[in-house]
Amino acid sequence: MIEQGAEAMRQLQAAAQAASSPAPAAAKANNPKDAFGTLKACLSWLPMEVVFEVALALAEGGFKYGGHNYLEAAPRASVYVDACDRHQFQFWNLGEEVDAESKAGLHHISKAIASLMVLRAAQIHGRWIDDRPPRAPAGFLDELNGKMKMLAEAFPDPVARYLADGKRGPGRIVEGV
Repeated sequence: MIEQGAEAMRQLQAAAQAASSPAPAAAKANNPKDAFGTLKACLSWLPMEVVFEVALALAEGGFKYGGHNYLEAAPRASVYVDACDRHQFQFWNLGEEVDAESKAGLHHISKAIASLMVLRAAQIHGRWIDDRPPRAPAGFLDELNGKMKMLAEAFPDPVARYLADGKRGPGRIVEGV
């Protein structure tokens, strides 16, 4: 197990060294903290611009309903899934960027992410109400995905789809996939 960890660390260090050009002089190849720290949960993978925007969305909710209220008064999953879906709809189907109800002028995508973060935080804390509908049959989505692949094979040159403002663009089929 230790050998596997050491090998994984060597591969990670090699990949990091290859990705950086040139390697910073201050970095130590034998720094033991690097070996352990790079294998722990971290925030450095997150696009911080989005994190801060979502934090503002959560602050807006905190001002309206009380900060972290969802950890005290267990939220129903449907309320937050519905909120996320509405924000996605307003962005995707209506072409809106900014949530008109947001006092901070926040983007619909950030509000959708905030909705899912609230739900997930409540789940992690065991403070949510599971009001999901009965489950779809096992394998349902896999079956539909298979049918989508069959359609892509049956129509190798799909007609371009219609986009916003009457523009036409490529279909969702990607060559070689």
